[in-house]
Amino acid sequence: MKAIKIFDEEFTSRNFNSSPLSIDTSDYDSDKFDYEMVLFGYGVANADVDFQIRFNADSSTNYRRYYMSGTGSSAGGQVNDSRDALILVDMRRSSYPTLARISITGSTGEERYVSWLASGTTNSNSIIRKSSGYWKNTIDSIASIDLTSDISGNSDAHIIVYAIPKVSQGGWEKVDSGSINRSNVNSN
Repeated sequence: MKAIKIFDEEFTSRNFNSSPLSIDTSDYDSDKFDYEMVLFGYGVANADVDFQIRFNADSSTNYRRYYMSGTGSSAGGQVNDSRDALILVDMRRSSYPTLARISITGSTGEERYVSWLASGTTNSNSIIRKSSGYWKNTIDSIASIDLTSDISGNSDAHIIVYAIPKVSQGGWEKVDSGSINRSNVNSN
């Protein structure tokens, strides 16, 4: 099964806080597709800005986030069960580029799982961050992936989104059917 590129755009000096981005995924039902996103952020002007992800413009406290980060020999962990968005921490640091891979999986009737892995630089130190979170809305299919930022600031970004067909419902794909009985099991 092949991934389908559904969004690929570069932005120059966009303020994602005052001008959020909504990526329409309604043609790719989230019960039939998962999503992969590649996000490259760079050129932030005088600010450390975090990208925020929402689904279907849902800004209620329907998000749970798990986050761990560390430099050197220290690491800190955080859990927040009532967020109004999933935050990609330090996605765009002043003068330092960041590259992230974001995976969105799940189906209607269950929480959607969001995993992201980001690399970047802060204060001349290389950083890798791994975070995960959930969209707790179990009713709706994902019709849009919405990106905003926590504070106002212009930056450049290149964002690519792929719809990836699920292998099949339940992990199995029916290719043939028939009935068997005791007599033909031994003869075949």
